[in-house]
Amino acid sequence: MEKKILLIFIVLLCAKISINAQHISIDSLRIPKQEVVTAQVAKLAHELGLTKEQQRQAYNVLMRAANNKNTPDNNLTFDHDLMKLLTSKQKQRFYKLREWDKQNSIDKNTPSLKSVATAQYTLTLNDTAVIKDVQLIKNNYPGNENWANKNYKTATRLCAHAWTFHGYPMYRRTVMKFVLDAIPANSQIVSALLYFYSDPTITSPSSANGNSQLSGSNEFYIEKITESWGDNTVTWNNQPASTVTDRILVPASTSTTENIQIDITDMVQQWVNQPDSNYGFKMFLKTEARYRARNYGSTDHPNTAIHPKLVIEYNGPSFKFTYDDSGNRTDRNVIILANNLKSAKSTSINIEKPELEKPIVSSIGGFTITLFPNPTQGDVSLKLSGDSIPERIIYKVFNAGGSMVCNGLLNSSTLQKVPLASQPMGIYILIVQYGDKTKTWKIIKK
Repeated sequence: MEKKILLIFIVLLCAKISINAQHISIDSLRIPKQEVVTAQVAKLAHELGLTKEQQRQAYNVLMRAANNKNTPDNNLTFDHDLMKLLTSKQKQRFYKLREWDKQNSIDKNTPSLKSVATAQYTLTLNDTAVIKDVQLIKNNYPGNENWANKNYKTATRLCAHAWTFHGYPMYRRTVMKFVLDAIPANSQIVSALLYFYSDPTITSPSSANGNSQLSGSNEFYIEKITESWGDNTVTWNNQPASTVTDRILVPASTSTTENIQIDITDMVQQWVNQPDSNYGFKMFLKTEARYRARNYGSTDHPNTAIHPKLVIEYNGPSFKFTYDDSGNRTDRNVIILANNLKSAKSTSINIEKPELEKPIVSSIGGFTITLFPNPTQGDVSLKLSGDSIPERIIYKVFNAGGSMVCNGLLNSSTLQKVPLASQPMGIYILIVQYGDKTKTWKIIKK
């Protein structure tokens, strides 16, 4: 491992691969061309987030240039030969990095460690691993009063509803929460748009399962919840408290099958600034008087096209750059890591130190997780053991920039793979959680 680190360090010094110079230098006097090019591709992958296929193409382009005796000074112009391999976002990132390097290379007396501006990212939350939504029901029909003590986690609709059941009042509300662990702390939220979709098969304006205004406006509130709740235990009678501060009033529906977009940017910004305050929100009618209803597809609706989603645009994270005496960038590291990947109910997060090439055995609740290998050159294997393995265990993997690269479910004692083989080299954070319990590891991808 130490030899590999030393080799990469020598490659970076000898090859002088700097985007600031707007070209890639091929120096094969001491190091084989293949190793030089491999190091260059790894740097480009790190800087610009190249996919595996882009890395392969970049390698071929650089090798052709390295073997071309007609290439002036053995240099390959980055803009001409490699730029066409990049997406528009990667090009924007390249131009930003080049501009930062250009600015920092002017002042030779500046400190060697730089903190620079942020990049913009898009995060879409649209599955059960990152969304909790539960319907709350109160039914006054004789014999059905106990509905208010039942949990309706698997309900197929998000409701704000006041109706009747055999002539007796019945009410529905919804509590909802989005897991924002993938957003680094201190990020600036540019926009956070919540999308709700109506069931296109329910077209009657008098249906309790649609958007109805038989007795008046069906506008509804979205209020921030101020205390914890469990998606497996929350009911109408124990529903969490919410605050009228900064609440959002969603206007009355305009059609029976409308799809709506709600701006909750300020809410998400507050939750990112204070992760421990993210208890989600509650939605309910402004006037809970029968007969009025708002209904949209939940994460359990059989039609996945009408599941809710939250699309977040944010600026972050910040980067640190290291420069040599000439002002050329030699290294870049992301500042964000352990203290920013908090679950909603955690006050801190424990990053376990990886043991080289040895299985890591950890306990969480009443069962054990064995993780190996770490560091890894491909996927990471997880093995669950114990007498009380929960039915639903979620895992999530974040890269050093705080973006989630994969997630899934662990639900058996068989050996299971966390897919990291296609990810570039670097440091990743693996989080395994069920209920309120969380375990976290730092994974090194070589």
